[in-house]
Amino acid sequence: MGPVRLFRLFAAAGLAAVPLPGCGPSLYADLARIREEIAELERLDRRVPPESPLWITEEEAAGNPALSPDDAFNRHIQDHTASIPDFVYFHVMRKLAAMTPEEIEGSCAGEFPYDTAEENPASLRGRVWHVTGTILTLRFQTFSGPDDTKSQAYSGAAYTGPGEAFFFHVVEKPPVLYLDEDMVELYGVFVKMVMMGPPERRTSVPFFLGRRLKRYV
Repeated sequence: MGPVRLFRLFAAAGLAAVPLPGCGPSLYADLARIREEIAELERLDRRVPPESPLWITEEEAAGNPALSPDDAFNRHIQDHTASIPDFVYFHVMRKLAAMTPEEIEGSCAGEFPYDTAEENPASLRGRVWHVTGTILTLRFQTFSGPDDTKSQAYSGAAYTGPGEAFFFHVVEKPPVLYLDEDMVELYGVFVKMVMMGPPERRTSVPFFLGRRLKRYV
Protein backbone atom coordinates (compact mmCIF):
# COMPACT_ATOMS: atom_id res chain seq x y z
CA MET A 1 0.00 0.00 0.00
CA GLY A 2 1.87 3.02 -1.25
CA PRO A 3 1.39 6.74 -0.54
CA VAL A 4 -0.51 9.18 -2.71
CA ARG A 5 1.36 12.19 -4.04
CA LEU A 6 -0.56 15.45 -3.62
CA PHE A 7 1.81 18.40 -3.66
CA ARG A 8 1.26 19.74 -7.18
CA LEU A 9 1.22 23.21 -5.67
CA PHE A 10 3.92 25.59 -6.45
CA ALA A 11 5.46 25.93 -9.89
CA ALA A 12 2.32 27.57 -11.26
CA ALA A 13 0.72 30.82 -10.08
CA GLY A 14 3.89 32.85 -10.62
CA LEU A 15 5.86 31.27 -7.80
CA ALA A 16 9.24 32.02 -9.31
CA ALA A 17 8.30 35.68 -9.63
CA VAL A 18 7.46 36.14 -5.96
CA PRO A 19 10.54 36.43 -3.71
CA LEU A 20 10.37 34.66 -0.36
CA PRO A 21 12.21 36.82 2.20
CA GLY A 22 15.36 35.15 3.47
CA CYS A 23 15.26 32.35 0.85
CA GLY A 24 17.39 31.88 -2.24
CA PRO A 25 16.62 30.41 -5.67
CA SER A 26 17.29 26.88 -4.36
CA LEU A 27 14.04 27.03 -2.37
CA TYR A 28 12.02 27.59 -5.52
CA ALA A 29 13.92 24.88 -7.34
CA ASP A 30 13.03 22.47 -4.56
CA LEU A 31 9.36 23.45 -4.61
CA ALA A 32 9.26 23.04 -8.37
CA ARG A 33 11.00 19.65 -8.09
CA ILE A 34 8.44 18.45 -5.57
CA ARG A 35 5.60 19.48 -7.85
CA GLU A 36 7.09 18.07 -11.05
CA GLU A 37 7.96 14.79 -9.34
CA ILE A 38 4.30 14.11 -8.57
CA ALA A 39 2.24 13.02 -11.55
CA GLU A 40 -1.07 11.69 -10.27
CA LEU A 41 -2.99 10.24 -7.33
CA GLU A 42 -2.32 6.60 -6.62
CA ARG A 43 -5.47 4.69 -5.73
CA LEU A 44 -5.55 2.92 -2.38
CA ASP A 45 -8.09 0.22 -1.66
CA ARG A 46 -9.33 1.74 1.59
CA ARG A 47 -12.58 3.43 2.58
CA VAL A 48 -13.20 5.44 5.73
CA PRO A 49 -16.78 5.48 7.07
CA PRO A 50 -18.05 9.06 6.56
CA GLU A 51 -19.31 9.22 10.17
CA SER A 52 -15.75 8.70 11.45
CA PRO A 53 -14.15 11.61 13.35
CA LEU A 54 -12.17 14.30 11.59
CA TRP A 55 -8.88 12.55 12.39
CA ILE A 56 -8.89 8.86 13.30
CA THR A 57 -6.51 8.21 16.18
CA GLU A 58 -5.26 4.84 17.40
CA GLU A 59 -7.68 5.02 20.33
CA GLU A 60 -10.67 5.81 18.12
CA ALA A 61 -9.78 3.06 15.65
CA ALA A 62 -9.50 0.51 18.46
CA GLY A 63 -12.80 1.54 20.04
CA ASN A 64 -14.92 1.70 16.89
CA PRO A 65 -16.21 -1.64 15.53
CA ALA A 66 -16.50 -0.09 12.05
CA LEU A 67 -12.75 0.58 12.02
CA SER A 68 -9.62 -1.53 12.26
CA PRO A 69 -6.38 -0.56 14.05
CA ASP A 70 -4.81 -0.04 10.63
CA ASP A 71 -7.35 2.70 9.90
CA ALA A 72 -5.57 5.04 12.34
CA PHE A 73 -4.31 7.92 10.20
CA ASN A 74 -1.00 8.35 12.01
CA ARG A 75 0.09 4.90 10.86
CA HIS A 76 0.06 6.10 7.26
CA ILE A 77 1.66 9.54 7.60
CA GLN A 78 5.39 9.93 7.09
CA ASP A 79 6.95 13.30 7.75
CA HIS A 80 9.53 14.90 5.46
CA THR A 81 8.06 13.39 2.28
CA ALA A 82 5.78 14.89 -0.38
CA SER A 83 2.98 12.35 0.02
CA ILE A 84 -0.25 11.74 1.90
CA PRO A 85 -2.66 8.79 1.56
CA ASP A 86 -5.71 9.71 -0.49
CA PHE A 87 -8.16 8.21 2.00
CA VAL A 88 -6.79 10.54 4.69
CA TYR A 89 -6.82 13.58 2.42
CA PHE A 90 -10.35 13.18 1.08
CA HIS A 91 -11.87 12.21 4.43
CA VAL A 92 -10.42 15.25 6.22
CA MET A 93 -11.32 17.67 3.42
CA ARG A 94 -14.91 16.44 3.25
CA LYS A 95 -15.34 16.59 7.02
CA LEU A 96 -13.98 20.15 7.06
CA ALA A 97 -16.27 21.19 4.20
CA ALA A 98 -19.26 19.92 6.19
CA MET A 99 -18.27 21.93 9.30
CA THR A 100 -18.98 25.61 9.81
CA PRO A 101 -16.00 27.96 10.18
CA GLU A 102 -17.17 28.60 13.74
CA GLU A 103 -17.06 24.88 14.55
CA ILE A 104 -13.55 24.60 13.15
CA GLU A 105 -12.29 27.66 15.00
CA GLY A 106 -13.96 26.42 18.18
CA SER A 107 -11.94 23.20 18.01
CA CYS A 108 -8.63 25.03 17.60
CA ALA A 109 -5.82 23.85 19.88
CA GLY A 110 -4.10 27.25 19.73
CA GLU A 111 -1.30 28.90 17.79
CA PHE A 112 0.76 26.36 15.90
CA PRO A 113 3.97 25.59 17.88
CA TYR A 114 6.63 25.48 15.17
CA ASP A 115 9.41 24.48 17.56
CA THR A 116 7.45 21.49 18.82
CA ALA A 117 6.59 20.52 15.25
CA GLU A 118 10.28 20.31 14.42
CA GLU A 119 10.99 17.99 17.34
CA ASN A 120 7.80 15.92 17.60
CA PRO A 121 5.30 16.50 14.77
CA ALA A 122 3.29 13.40 15.68
CA SER A 123 2.26 15.04 18.96
CA LEU A 124 0.48 17.82 17.01
CA ARG A 125 -0.90 15.83 14.10
CA GLY A 126 -4.63 15.70 13.40
CA ARG A 127 -5.57 18.73 15.50
CA VAL A 128 -6.78 22.14 14.33
CA TRP A 129 -4.21 24.93 14.72
CA HIS A 130 -4.13 28.64 13.93
CA VAL A 131 -1.44 29.91 11.56
CA THR A 132 -0.78 33.29 9.96
CA GLY A 133 1.59 34.48 7.26
CA THR A 134 2.02 36.49 4.07
CA ILE A 135 0.46 34.78 1.06
CA LEU A 136 3.11 33.58 -1.37
CA THR A 137 1.21 31.54 -3.94
CA LEU A 138 -2.33 30.26 -4.46
CA ARG A 139 -3.88 28.12 -7.19
CA PHE A 140 -7.08 26.20 -7.87
CA GLN A 141 -6.91 22.43 -8.27
CA THR A 142 -9.29 19.55 -8.99
CA PHE A 143 -8.54 16.05 -7.73
CA SER A 144 -10.14 12.72 -8.62
CA GLY A 145 -11.49 11.32 -5.38
CA PRO A 146 -12.82 7.92 -4.37
CA ASP A 147 -15.45 6.43 -6.68
CA ASP A 148 -14.36 8.86 -9.42
CA THR A 149 -15.82 11.85 -7.58
CA LYS A 150 -14.19 15.23 -8.01
CA SER A 151 -12.74 17.27 -5.15
CA GLN A 152 -11.72 20.89 -5.54
CA ALA A 153 -9.32 22.86 -3.40
CA TYR A 154 -7.09 25.90 -3.36
CA SER A 155 -3.47 25.00 -2.71
CA GLY A 156 -0.87 27.48 -1.67
CA ALA A 157 1.91 28.65 0.58
CA ALA A 158 2.45 31.54 2.97
CA TYR A 159 5.68 32.66 4.57
CA THR A 160 5.94 33.36 8.26
CA GLY A 161 9.46 34.77 8.54
CA PRO A 162 12.94 34.62 6.98
CA GLY A 163 13.22 31.24 5.29
CA GLU A 164 10.02 29.92 6.92
CA ALA A 165 6.62 29.08 5.44
CA PHE A 166 3.60 26.81 5.64
CA PHE A 167 1.73 24.94 2.91
CA PHE A 168 -2.02 24.40 2.79
CA HIS A 169 -5.10 23.18 0.93
CA VAL A 170 -8.41 24.96 1.61
CA VAL A 171 -11.96 24.89 0.25
CA GLU A 172 -12.59 28.66 0.37
CA LYS A 173 -10.47 31.78 -0.06
CA PRO A 174 -10.99 35.57 -0.20
CA PRO A 175 -12.17 36.92 -3.59
CA VAL A 176 -8.93 38.86 -4.04
CA LEU A 177 -5.48 38.37 -2.53
CA TYR A 178 -2.27 40.20 -3.40
CA LEU A 179 0.69 37.82 -3.46
CA ASP A 180 3.66 38.76 -1.31
CA GLU A 181 1.58 41.52 0.28
CA ASP A 182 -1.59 40.32 2.06
CA MET A 183 -1.47 38.63 5.43
CA VAL A 184 -3.67 35.55 5.72
CA GLU A 185 -4.81 33.26 8.52
CA LEU A 186 -5.94 29.67 8.58
CA TYR A 187 -7.54 27.34 11.10
CA GLY A 188 -6.37 24.03 9.70
CA VAL A 189 -5.64 20.42 10.53
CA PHE A 190 -1.91 19.82 10.77
CA VAL A 191 -1.03 16.80 8.64
CA LYS A 192 2.75 16.55 8.41
CA MET A 193 6.12 18.25 7.95
CA VAL A 194 7.63 18.51 4.47
CA MET A 195 11.34 19.01 3.80
CA MET A 196 12.47 21.66 1.35
CA GLY A 197 15.57 23.69 0.56
CA PRO A 198 19.08 22.80 -0.62
CA PRO A 199 20.76 19.71 0.87
CA GLU A 200 23.03 21.79 3.08
CA ARG A 201 20.12 23.81 4.51
CA ARG A 202 17.04 21.59 4.55
CA THR A 203 13.97 23.22 6.16
CA SER A 204 10.87 21.60 7.64
CA VAL A 205 7.60 23.19 6.53
CA PRO A 206 4.19 22.26 8.00
CA PHE A 207 1.30 21.26 5.76
CA PHE A 208 -2.34 21.97 6.74
CA LEU A 209 -5.79 21.06 5.46
CA GLY A 210 -8.45 23.69 6.11
CA ARG A 211 -11.84 24.97 5.08
CA ARG A 212 -11.36 28.71 4.74
CA LEU A 213 -8.37 30.94 4.16
CA LYS A 214 -9.02 34.47 5.47
CA ARG A 215 -7.31 37.79 5.12
CA TYR A 216 -5.61 38.54 8.45
CA VAL A 217 -6.20 42.00 9.89
